[in-house]
Amino acid sequence: LTKDSHGDPTSAMLEVLDVEQNGTFRDNFIEIPVDLSECMFIATANTTETIPAPLLDRLEVITMDSYSDREKLAIAKNHLVPKQLKKHGLKASQCTIKEDALKLLITSYTRENGVRNLEREIGSLCRKSAKLIVEGQKKVNVGTKTLRDMLGPAKFIPDKVYNDDEVGVVNGLEWTYLGGDMLRIECSSMNGTGKVELTGHLGDVMKESARAAMSYIRKHCDSLGVDPDFYSN
Repeated sequence: LTKDSHGDPTSAMLEVLDVEQNGTFRDNFIEIPVDLSECMFIATANTTETIPAPLLDRLEVITMDSYSDREKLAIAKNHLVPKQLKKHGLKASQCTIKEDALKLLITSYTRENGVRNLEREIGSLCRKSAKLIVEGQKKVNVGTKTLRDMLGPAKFIPDKVYNDDEVGVVNGLEWTYLGGDMLRIECSSMNGTGKVELTGHLGDVMKESARAAMSYIRKHCDSLGVDPDFYSN
């Protein structure tokens, strides 16, 4: 929504969405009152930060941060693969991208909240398949091995769940707009002046968790078998 010499769409939207005014909304172009009281408006936006506060207050916002892996797989099978095959002049009988290859493509090559990069990588697979067909191969079946040969090493390595607990390591869970992730948080103690050093770009909540852990140990040092003065040195 931008305000320029052609007008101010924000003011028009405020009028349209205001219950007191939308029954007799008057458009400056057609100069006729319009009853919009029974209308429902649906709008999309990449971000709500640029929407003026008075207008945002009148909207019901439904946030759609990311597709799940299952949704991406369905979109790829039903839409992206047929679209890219057609775009590259290939028939389904000439090139087949298997489901396990699509899953690997989603989890290890295109970690994103949408499907743009996924479509690009599928297009890359189609081009390389077309090259093989031109060179004389009758049909290309893209499985996990073929996908790695075509696209190279995985860009994202999935989390590994360790069987044994490790001293000084705790597993945390993280939520991002790209999906969930596991955090392996490590700590070690050494002689010093009692300061807690926090490395990395930690947010306030993570910093507070580290201090809470320190306070818990100080409180329960007897039951944990820890020197009560450990925090000072």
